[in-house]
Amino acid sequence: MSEQCVRRPTASPEHLYTWLDIDQYFAELAQEGSWPGWLREVDAYWDGVRLLVANDQPEAEVWTWLIEMFGPLAIKRERGVLLLDDAGQERPLPVEIEHVQEIYPPDRRPRWTDRRIVAELGRPLPPPASRLPHDVQIMAFHSFKGGVGRTLHCVAAAQRLADEGRRVLLVDADLEAPGVTWMVAEAIRIDFAYEDFLALVHGDTEQTYADAIGLGRKFLVKQDLDGVIVMPARRDLTRIAPPRIELVDLLTTDRDPYVLTSALAELGHALGVDAVLVDLRAGGSELSAPVLLDPRVHRVFVTTISDQSVRATAAMMRDLALRAPARQSTDPDCALVLTQFSPQDHQSRLAEVAASLRESALAVSRQKIRDSEPDGDGDMTDADACIPMAASDFNPQLRNLPAAWSDVVTLVARERLGERLAPLVESLPIGGRSAQRADDVNAGY
Repeated sequence: MSEQCVRRPTASPEHLYTWLDIDQYFAELAQEGSWPGWLREVDAYWDGVRLLVANDQPEAEVWTWLIEMFGPLAIKRERGVLLLDDAGQERPLPVEIEHVQEIYPPDRRPRWTDRRIVAELGRPLPPPASRLPHDVQIMAFHSFKGGVGRTLHCVAAAQRLADEGRRVLLVDADLEAPGVTWMVAEAIRIDFAYEDFLALVHGDTEQTYADAIGLGRKFLVKQDLDGVIVMPARRDLTRIAPPRIELVDLLTTDRDPYVLTSALAELGHALGVDAVLVDLRAGGSELSAPVLLDPRVHRVFVTTISDQSVRATAAMMRDLALRAPARQSTDPDCALVLTQFSPQDHQSRLAEVAASLRESALAVSRQKIRDSEPDGDGDMTDADACIPMAASDFNPQLRNLPAAWSDVVTLVARERLGERLAPLVESLPIGGRSAQRADDVNAGY
C-alpha cells in the first residue's frame, strides 16, 4: 500500500442501498482526512462509481484500499463491482478507475451539500476576502429544532438594541415558516420583503446590487417600528407554498461566495443601522447555509436543554468547526441561548449543557484562539469565558405569543427578556455610530 494511504478510523457503512450512500460515505472519509493522497475525486451515480486517481497510482492499490474501506463482502475486485444491499437478487454497481494528471480544483460555495466529492471537503471553505462591508455587524439566530424560542429571542435582541438607541434591521429569513412576518402583518404595510431582496441580488449581473440596495432602502425606511426596521420574509401572507427563490440560486460561480451576507451588510449601511439581525430557518437547511457558513457573522444558537436539541446544536457547531471556523481575529465567536429550563429543577443539567456547548463553540474558534497567542498554543481553558451565553428559563407567559408586534414587544419588555440577552447584545462591537448613520440616511445617502 502507498504510504499516503490513510486508514478508515471507524467502521465501514452498515448499509449501502443506493449510490447516495456511497457518495455520502466518500464525503465523510474526505471530511475526516481519510482519503489517500492519490485519490482526486469520486463520482457516484445510479449506474456506477468512478474514481479519479493520480496518473502513476497502481490500480491494484486502489482496489486494496477500497476493500479496506468497504470490506471484502462489498468490493469484488475480480468483477470490478461494488455490491449494494439486496433482497435476494444481487445488485452490482460497476467501479471505474480513471487515471488523471490533475483536476480542476472545486469552486466551493457556502452550502451544506457540496456538489463534488473531493479531498478538499476535509478543509474549511475559502475564507471571505475581506471584512463585512462598512463593518456592519450581522447577528444570525439559528436553532436546529423548532419551538425552542429562536424567533422570540431574535426579536427581543432587536428590541433591546432599539431601546438602547440603536438602529436595527430585522430580517425574517425563515422562508418556510416566517414568524416575524406574521407579527408585523398588521403593524406595517409590507412593500419590500426578503424574497424581493434575494430576487434583486440574484438578477444583478453587474454585482453592484444597486437595485436591491436602492429599492430596499426606499421602502424599508417605511417599515420602521420604533428603531427596528423589519424586512419580512414575503409580501403575500396568503401564500404558504415553498419559497420561489432559493438562497443557493445566488451561489453561482461568477459571484463572490459570500454574496448574501455582503449584500445584507450593504443594505444595512444604506439604511444607517448598527446591526442586522437575521432569524434563520431551523435545521440543516440550505436556507440558512450562506449565512451560517460565513465566519464574519455573529452566529447565535438557541436551544433547550433537552438531549435531542443539545446534541443537534453541538453537531451543527462541529460542522461549522470543519467548514467555516473563525480564523481571523475579527471573526466573532459563536454565542449560545439556553431556553425553557427550570432554575429550581434543572441546575445540574443546565451546567452540564452549558459546559458541553461551550466546548463545541470553542471548537469553532480554536484556530483563532491559538493564533492570538504569541506561542501559538492559545489558552483553551480560559477561552470559554469569551463565549457569549444567555440563559432564558421557562416562562409560561412566553408559550402563548400574541399576534400583534406591539403586544409581543410589550410582553418581551414585561418579562424582561431583553435583559437576559445582554451578554449577546453587548458582544456586538457597534460603537456609537447610530446618529451619524441616521444623519446619512436622512440626508439622502
